[in-house]
Amino acid sequence: MIAIPALVLVCAIIPFAWSGLLAALRRFTPAPWRSESFEKTVLFSMIIAPVLGFAALKLAPTLAMSQLPLPELAYYFGGNQEILPSAPVRESVHLNFGPFIAPALGMLYLGGLLSNASKLAQRITHMVTVERRSVPHESVFLTDAPISAITTLSGKIIISEALFRGLSKPQIDMIIAHEAAHRSRQDAVWFLCLSVIDCLFWLNPFVRHQTERCRHAAELACDADVTRTSMPSAYAETLLIALKHSAGNALPCAPAVFSQGPKGDYRMRITRIMQPGPSTGKTLPRVAALASAMMLLPLAGVQLALADETSTAPFELAFLPTEGRLTSSFGPRVHPITREAAFHRGMDIGAATGTPVRAPAAGTVVSAETQGAYGLMVTIDHGNGIRTRYAQLDTASVSAGDRVSVGASIGTVGASGQATGPHLHFEVWNGSEALNPSDYLAR
Repeated sequence: MIAIPALVLVCAIIPFAWSGLLAALRRFTPAPWRSESFEKTVLFSMIIAPVLGFAALKLAPTLAMSQLPLPELAYYFGGNQEILPSAPVRESVHLNFGPFIAPALGMLYLGGLLSNASKLAQRITHMVTVERRSVPHESVFLTDAPISAITTLSGKIIISEALFRGLSKPQIDMIIAHEAAHRSRQDAVWFLCLSVIDCLFWLNPFVRHQTERCRHAAELACDADVTRTSMPSAYAETLLIALKHSAGNALPCAPAVFSQGPKGDYRMRITRIMQPGPSTGKTLPRVAALASAMMLLPLAGVQLALADETSTAPFELAFLPTEGRLTSSFGPRVHPITREAAFHRGMDIGAATGTPVRAPAAGTVVSAETQGAYGLMVTIDHGNGIRTRYAQLDTASVSAGDRVSVGASIGTVGASGQATGPHLHFEVWNGSEALNPSDYLAR
């Protein structure tokens, strides 16, 4: 079975599903709620998910430091138990394709990121060229480039000379008022940020669609500013003229001409100009409440980040942790030291002092310290409540917080606690329940 790497799970799969869910919920949101602040909240809720997932991966070793309660120790340990026959150590081949998934997806993502970043750089270069070649005229700058009007990062309002000559003075004033609204709102910076988000999330169509909605909301806000002092019908006519003039030349990295969207967006803008909808000024409390609810849902996905890469597949031991002979199995037995009946919550593997002990499953080291009759013991968290313990060690080669892969060295066999001889005491726990390690060996 192929395990999904935790990085892919919490930084790609869960955020993709989460953004899809938000996009679906947005479609059922009443239109009066869809203010600009609402659209920004939806976008932020989409892009924060992979950030939370990555943070959870980094915090997972720290959050996994809590110890399992240690049971009464006196009855569980010992060395060789003569009443048990020798048994060979079972070994199996463990094929794990998980480590190849993340690098392959990473290369694919980086390739797309570089391609989209290159296109954005070309658009920005074009905008800078247009700004450099523009000439001042009264309160604006004119250019011979086939655009309508733009507001640059430096705050310049640039209008196509051909469009400027073809409009009346009132129409020019409306175009300038629209761009001045963009400038006062610092939309040039905001649109550039949206373009960067498009690059970073190029594989996520839900995020890219939402950035378009944010651009559209910004345009509607500027349209509303203009129509407060101008006739809506005259402004709608001016908008159509500017749209025809700049058709096919828009670049999504600055306001106005650089905020190209679907044709339906322009129809909606004109409809909103001619028939203004209800005010969205009272929707801020609703947006805040909705944002709070949205931010609670990704926490379920973040919780998955605390599990290791094996969390998506049934827990399995690739092999026994050390080479030797099975001297005491899981279950009822006569304790080799007290000679009393007791339940053995692990298995003992007899081996010479210094025999290597290796991790049979990937996980995060919770502790590596001496713990009473256990002696020197390493505890590894494998996610989903599964932990393994390696007791009676002579040495430990890992520390709390270390991430170990299958086959990684974690220490050597010894007799550092209550024991009759050198051996490895090996336990598997699910929460507070001890499990038989033999049940989880790879078949």
